[in-house]
Amino acid sequence: MKKLPMAPLLMILAALLTAVYMSPWWNRYLGLSLDGYLPLYGRLILEGNIPYRDFFLHLPPLNPLADAAIQAVAGPRLIAFRLMGVLERMAMAALLTVWLARRFRPATALAASLIAVWLSSCCDTEVLDLYNHHSLFAALAAGFAATVAINRSPRRPWAECASGFLAGLAFWTKQTSGLGITLAIPAAWLFLALRDPDDRRAALPRLARFAFGWTLCSLPTVAWLDLHGAFSAFVQQVFLDAANSKGAPAGLLLRPWLGPFVIPALSRSARWAASAVLLAVLSLRLSKTRFSTDTQRWYPVLGIVTIALTTLCLLHGRFWELIEGRHLIKLSQFGVLLSTYGTLALAVVFAVHWVRFPGDHRGRELFLFSTVALALNATFAMSFPGDMICAMPGLALLTAVVLEAPAWQPYLSPSRWFVAVPAGAAVVAAMLVQLARPFDFVYWTEPPVTEARHRSALPALAGLHLSEPTRDTADAIVALVQRASDPGEPLFTFPVYPIFNWLADRPPATFAMLHWFDVTPDRIVDADMVRLRETMPPVIVAQGARDRFVELHERYFRGGAESGFRRMQNGLDAMLRAHYVRAGAWRASEEDPLLRVWIRTDRARARNLLPAKRKQGTTAD
Repeated sequence: MKKLPMAPLLMILAALLTAVYMSPWWNRYLGLSLDGYLPLYGRLILEGNIPYRDFFLHLPPLNPLADAAIQAVAGPRLIAFRLMGVLERMAMAALLTVWLARRFRPATALAASLIAVWLSSCCDTEVLDLYNHHSLFAALAAGFAATVAINRSPRRPWAECASGFLAGLAFWTKQTSGLGITLAIPAAWLFLALRDPDDRRAALPRLARFAFGWTLCSLPTVAWLDLHGAFSAFVQQVFLDAANSKGAPAGLLLRPWLGPFVIPALSRSARWAASAVLLAVLSLRLSKTRFSTDTQRWYPVLGIVTIALTTLCLLHGRFWELIEGRHLIKLSQFGVLLSTYGTLALAVVFAVHWVRFPGDHRGRELFLFSTVALALNATFAMSFPGDMICAMPGLALLTAVVLEAPAWQPYLSPSRWFVAVPAGAAVVAAMLVQLARPFDFVYWTEPPVTEARHRSALPALAGLHLSEPTRDTADAIVALVQRASDPGEPLFTFPVYPIFNWLADRPPATFAMLHWFDVTPDRIVDADMVRLRETMPPVIVAQGARDRFVELHERYFRGGAESGFRRMQNGLDAMLRAHYVRAGAWRASEEDPLLRVWIRTDRARARNLLPAKRKQGTTAD
């Protein structure tokens, strides 16, 4: 194994730089349409409810169980979950840096890992504490342990068990990425064994130890589910319902690679990214004798210099006016799609290289790394290709390779300009977008972080700096819900606002708490609509989706067929017109539909909450 005397220093530096990078925005927004639903699951578990049996859950139970543990220790405070997300990003940067430093220069490893971690962290459609990155971190740790496991001297059998255990953690956090890493590591080991006698002899014991570690991780969760009579429901909801809600199986498999070309918002970035990767591959010449780290010293810092220069350009006011925000978004998407197509190219290149030169130990490690990156990219992109998380860890490997791999021209490799420069620019663009729009999911768009100067009166939001519209919306809706309902009475939120159940301490009115296209299957949405008509909860918080928005998602996730979401929205509109009065309405921006609070007419009359004039309407504008 290569000695890494600088490894601790690199890890600390990567973690600290990541903390500095995230410091301007990590606690300066509130994603009302996404924050809070995992903590709500955790609270329900603390109250004795079992996922799958007592409420619908589209993912394995590890994240809700962890959220339950955090609330048991720290109480219902959102800042605790947000802080865990920051610490996880710091740990991820440290782990990825030390993994790359095994086979690349320390400066290269640091620059490449920071580019990937920083870009993947700037995602306005996610919050920091979400199962995607939790599963990613466990998968990266599994890949690193798998790399340590293939060392020739000294051999470390414990690393094979650790790799399986960590892959199990990834699986029980998010089924797709966890299954991807669980299959990718044994597949990579078996491929290496095809040409190497030592790996061939060690293959079966290695796989057995991996399986032992995976089983050791999985048994407690399986036993807990089975003990509470929820295991069969877990299989149904996670592997059948959740998968069906995302579309046909063939579409899921092709979506990571072909999806960006047919999605209008991604098509141009996909074409440019695929072209850049093709040109970069053509400019590289990998061979057994020249595939080394003997490069000019200034190459590894190219990514850092690129980021610095691009920052100066983008911060110049006139240049900002010329490119506009939408171009920054496309530039950041370009960096993510570089990872998508670059990871696929690297996996093929390293596989061919290993077949030609099976004695190259550096090549075997990089093939394993590329296999892990390919599996994670493909499984994360099944939800939506182009998401920032898809930059991990493929963009790090791609950047490191083009900075150090030999090329036709020793002093000016074209591959560096095709990949490293746009990758660095994408990080800067993503950061600027994050500062200007820290959150934008469904119909809740947060204003720039410079407007986050207010504090909420709600204890659960202590420690967060919020914009005035967000603060006012959260405080007013929670106060209204608590006035119109008693503790223990259900609250229904539609389609993605269970944060108000958590903030107001009101149980959900339906089996599922989210009624979104790629999360909840139509059969459960339809059943929940029947339950709503029967229970008629005293308060409903609803925000309708416009027809064009619904049609787009039905084409993407239902092949154009009518969705349960549409049926629920129509049924909810009819129920609100007949039995409820509108008590208030808020929005984050003028472009977003109103988020309304509806109170059942008899309850509003009994508690003197009737407005001056009864407002008739629907959930949508």
